[in-house]
Amino acid sequence: MGKLAINVLLVLALLTCNVFASESAGSKMSNLESTLLNNETVLKYENYDSGAISGSFDVKFTAMVVADPATSKKVATGMKVTIIGDKDVTSSVYLDSDEVQNLSNAIASIKTISEKYATEKIEPYTEILYSSKGGFKFGYLNKGVNAGVFESRSALFIRTPSMQSIFTDDEKRWGQMQSIIATVLFNVSRN
Repeated sequence: MGKLAINVLLVLALLTCNVFASESAGSKMSNLESTLLNNETVLKYENYDSGAISGSFDVKFTAMVVADPATSKKVATGMKVTIIGDKDVTSSVYLDSDEVQNLSNAIASIKTISEKYATEKIEPYTEILYSSKGGFKFGYLNKGVNAGVFESRSALFIRTPSMQSIFTDDEKRWGQMQSIIATVLFNVSRN
């Protein structure tokens, strides 16, 4: 009887934790993602391919504008980031327009830091990270040098909750990333 009561309490505790975790994950959704998932009205969706980059996996950026067709008012704007992996497995995350602007600022900061570290010796490991509400992460890491034996190795990375793409030739990617984000911001601000 005591074991049954303990098992029932454990099951109830696990169910409570799962419900709490589901609610917590749902509260970290961007407005864009929430609008796409919880649509109870007729909405107009506009998607603008904004660019893609290739790394360990391909990353595709799409500007999105969601509007009410009756009033022509924008309901949500932002960006969808899709990482396309082996066998076309995909992982997507949505950023609101203000998060895209913050990402643009982060890219500029990371570029400045990367250029500084290209000319100065740094600690053995440095990581700089931008993170959105929905779990999108963009960052820079540098593994540094060790007494001149190992060369400095740096990379950009883009992570969604279930996938990551790494770009080891990061110096070639800054302009490409800045151009993609500028295209997204232009497309979501139209009209």
